[in-house]
Amino acid sequence: MGVALVEVNPVAGGKASYRWRFLGKGQTNELVGKGDVFEKYDKKRTGLNSFSLTDMGSVLKIVAEPIEVDWSYSGPHTSYIYFEPARVKAQILFDQAFDTASLTNN
Repeated sequence: MGVALVEVNPVAGGKASYRWRFLGKGQTNELVGKGDVFEKYDKKRTGLNSFSLTDMGSVLKIVAEPIEVDWSYSGPHTSYIYFEPARVKAQILFDQAFDTASLTNN
């Protein structure tokens, strides 16, 4: 498949922007892109301490060519990434690494 590097930048209000780099297996040229993810729900009270959420068009997938992971909002400076460890291996890098990290398919 290949290797991807994704940088997620949280934005207020349940949104985030991201950019990505992807190097396909056996390839030498990287593909690059960017996107936005966001949660958009209609929240209705169903009881004293309970609510019902209806999805109103959320975009919850981070897509970096053939690699996709799920995303959710956590707070103004944080979010969650969800993936299947059998299909995707993840590693956290420092902020500055996006532009300088070398993508390899070992």
